[in-house]
Amino acid sequence: MSYYCPKFERRKKINIEPQWYQYAFLENESKFTGMISGIGAGKTWAGGVKAIKRITDGSGTNGLIGANSYPQLENSTLPPFLAMLDEYGLRYELKMHKHRLYVWNGKQKILINVLSLEKYNLIRGLEIGWFWVDEAAYILAIAWKILIGRLRCKKSKKLEGWITTTPNGYNWLYDEFAKKKRKNYYYIRVHTRDNKYLVDGYVESLEESYDTEMQKQEMAGEFMSLGQAQVFYMFDPKINVIEKYDIDEQLPALVAMDFNVTPFCVSIAQLKEDVIYVFKEIQLKNAHTKQMVKEIKDYIKSKILQNRSRQCFNDENQFTEGDFPIKIYPDPSCICNKTAAVQSDEKILEKAFGLLNIFMKKQVLIKTSATIVNNLLEKKRLLISKNCPGVIKSLEQTSYIPGSAFQIKKNNDEHFSDGIRYMCDYIYPIHIHKIGYGRIVA
Repeated sequence: MSYYCPKFERRKKINIEPQWYQYAFLENESKFTGMISGIGAGKTWAGGVKAIKRITDGSGTNGLIGANSYPQLENSTLPPFLAMLDEYGLRYELKMHKHRLYVWNGKQKILINVLSLEKYNLIRGLEIGWFWVDEAAYILAIAWKILIGRLRCKKSKKLEGWITTTPNGYNWLYDEFAKKKRKNYYYIRVHTRDNKYLVDGYVESLEESYDTEMQKQEMAGEFMSLGQAQVFYMFDPKINVIEKYDIDEQLPALVAMDFNVTPFCVSIAQLKEDVIYVFKEIQLKNAHTKQMVKEIKDYIKSKILQNRSRQCFNDENQFTEGDFPIKIYPDPSCICNKTAAVQSDEKILEKAFGLLNIFMKKQVLIKTSATIVNNLLEKKRLLISKNCPGVIKSLEQTSYIPGSAFQIKKNNDEHFSDGIRYMCDYIYPIHIHKIGYGRIVA
C-alpha cells in the first residue's frame, strides 16, 4: 500500500507505506479522530503525517501540536516530527520559548502552536484550523473541552483534531471516543503486535515485563483501571450487558439500594433461573429516602403491576405484605442513617415496604462482596440491561484507593455497584466453615 504526500519546497515526492491501521487513521474524514494503541505501534508517526497533510493543503491555516507535558512534547513528540519535516524537505523554525513552530509550504509560512496542555489556559483565545495531541489520555478533560472550542479559523478547509495515545484508565478519553459511537468521532484501536516494523524480541520483552492487566493497556490499547485497582475486574460489557430484559410479573422485584443524598442510587432486578437481571436504575439528586421510596413505588405500579388484578397497596399507599413479592436490599448503614431527618432510613423502609421485605446483613465486607459479584460476572449470572448506563459505568469504573486494604475510592461512581454488592452478598453469601485452626471457604 502506498500513500503519496504532495510535492514539497525541495521538489521531493514522498512515497510512504503506512500500515493498514495507520492508513485507516490518516484517511478517515471525521472531525475528531484517534489512534489509541499500545506502545510502539507507530501512532506518533501517523499523527505527524496527518499534520504534514494539513501543513501542505494550501490553506495556510494555523495549527496546534500539544502533549500532556513539556518533557513529553520536547523529548517524544517534536523530535520525530521535526525529523519528518527534514525528510520531506519542509523548511521550519522552532521557537520553543515562544511556543511556536513555523513551517514553510512553498512561500506560505504556517504557524503551529506547540504547547503543553498542563497549562490549558494558554490555549484560550487561539484560532486554529486543526490540532494534534500526542498522549492525549494524560491531559485533563477541561483541556480537551477548551481545545475543541479553538477550532474556528476561517481560512481552514476543514476544522479537525486528532489524538494519538495509549489509554489511561476510564477517563474523559473513554467517554469521548470509546463509550459509544458518536457523530464526528472515530478511533481505531491497535495492538503493539500489529506493527510489523518492530525489532525482533521487542514484543516478547514487554510481555516479560508486564503483567496481564498491564499488557491489556500498554500493548493492546484497551481501557483498563490500572493503577486504580478496578473492583469489578470481571465485568465485561460484551458479556455482561444485554439489550433488553422482559420483566416477569410473577417474580419478585429486587431493589438494591445505596444511601446518599447526591446521587441517591437504586437499581431494580429479578432473579430468574439463577441469574440476576438488572433492568432499571433510578438516580436522584438532593433527595432523601422518602422521595426515593415514592420513585420505586411509582415505577413498580406503572411498569410491573399494571397487568395484575390484585391491588398491592393499602389506602396509605403502603405495600400489603405478602401480596406482591418485593425485596429490598439496602445499605446496612440505614440502621443509623437519617437522610429524612427524624426517622432512620431503616424505619422509613419498613413502613413503606414492610419489615418482612427488608433483607440486609449487619455488615457487608467489601472484599467478600466484591468477590461474590466478580464470580457472578465471570459465570454470566449477573447481567445488566443496556438501559442502565449508570450501573454499567459504576461496574466499569469503581476502583480501590491505591495502596489501601480494599477501601473503595469515593468519587460518586460507586453507588450503584455498592447496592449491587449488598444484594448479591445477601442472595449468594460465602459460607465459611471453621476446621481446627484453619478454615475452608465454600
